[in-house]
Amino acid sequence: MEEFYLVEEILTPLLEKKQKKGIYTSLSPVIKEKNEALQGSLLFLDLLDDVYLLYDKENFFENYLSTLKERLKDLGGKKIYRGGGWYWLLKEDYSPGEEFKL
Repeated sequence: MEEFYLVEEILTPLLEKKQKKGIYTSLSPVIKEKNEALQGSLLFLDLLDDVYLLYDKENFFENYLSTLKERLKDLGGKKIYRGGGWYWLLKEDYSPGEEFKL
């Protein structure tokens, strides 16, 4: 966790500079052990499009997200934008009661 605090400290002046130019962003650290990440999370769906990995030892999480993206593609899953937000259709031909794994 100490490593993240250092990253946050280094990036704070840059983020403040961008805010003065009308660019608002923030850091959202998600720190998990490999076994925790492999259990999955709905958050990971949004990371398929909007993430910058600052530290990813041996490309573990990049590979995980790539596999998740391929699995969604196989299922016909897609991100649907509506009313200023979005939701995920995880399986295009889903039938109520059907079970599947991402």
